[in-house]
Amino acid sequence: MSEEFNKSFSVVVGEEGYESNLKGDPGGMTIFGISGKYYPDLVRRMASMSREDALTAAKNQYEKDYWMPAGCDKLSWPMCLLVFDTAVNMGEETARHLLAESRGDCNSFMGIRRLRYETIAKSMPEEARFLPGWLNRLSNIEKVAREPLT
Repeated sequence: MSEEFNKSFSVVVGEEGYESNLKGDPGGMTIFGISGKYYPDLVRRMASMSREDALTAAKNQYEKDYWMPAGCDKLSWPMCLLVFDTAVNMGEETARHLLAESRGDCNSFMGIRRLRYETIAKSMPEEARFLPGWLNRLSNIEKVAREPLT
């Protein structure tokens, strides 16, 4: 695994946290951001693993289903982090779309993503309560993206 993936994974999983089961969250129960809605068997297995083993399982899934399909392996730091986090949070198709729309400019990418969150909150009132958390996550990712890879 590349240095870019390892750093990006560490940042993203830090945003996701260990376990979450927020009422009304369409992803349902998650472990390290792996959603029980989309990965029910994996989440059941992860729930019975040690925290370390569950983290390893999450890392493998993230690389396979988000990092590689979103093309992060072909991007340099920090764009790979921005696209990866977007893929995990909003789907890899959305991440690729935002990358194309931003023409690979990090500031433009983050502005487009922020606007996407605000649009979701306005058009889907039931999702609006998640907006502060989404914007906080975005702010945290932006801070790390300004740092060197090391």
